[in-house]
Formats: sequence, structure tokens, C-alpha cells
Amino acid sequence: MENPYKVQWLGWNNEGNSDKVWGWLEMNDGRKYCFWGRRGKTLQFKQHHSLYELQKLEGVKERRNGYSFVRPENYNQLVKDFLDLEEIHCMTAILSDKVR
Repeated sequence: MENPYKVQWLGWNNEGNSDKVWGWLEMNDGRKYCFWGRRGKTLQFKQHHSLYELQKLEGVKERRNGYSFVRPENYNQLVKDFLDLEEIHCMTAILSDKVR
């Protein structure tokens, strides 16, 4: 079964006491969501309508906020079963109307 989305960018901030992830994904139907939260915990989601704004946020998070890009092959090292958990969190947030 094909994933209903693709993670376009994932960053991890582990400076000091931080242990957070931030990223964005695109659903197969074109909807775009950014997500954030503590590593291994339930993620929060916000729908975005502008690819430009997401890419701009991506740069800000990486440069100013200390997030390091995580390559797709390293997702499971960061969080076990990351893509499965993210799909569950995203779909639950959408279905329970908890997307900002």
C-alpha cells in the first residue's frame, strides 16, 4: 500500500535540553502540512496552502532555530517507525479536527 503522503523535509533540534522535530509533508492530493513536537511524542500539525511559505519556514528553522536536516534513510534512527507513527498522528489530527 502506498503512503498517502511524502515527508518533504524533516529537521531535528537537539541543542541543550531540546529534543524536537519539525518538518513538512505533502499529501498525495496536494495538501501540505507542517508538523512539530518532541521526538517520540504526539506531533502537532498545521495545514499550509503556500509551498513558498513552507520552504521559507524550512530555511528559518534550519538556520535560526538550530534544526539539522535528517535524511530519509535516517528517520527510523531518529524515531523508531517514524513514518508509521507520523501517518497515525497526521490522520488522527485530521479526523479529530485538531489541525490548525
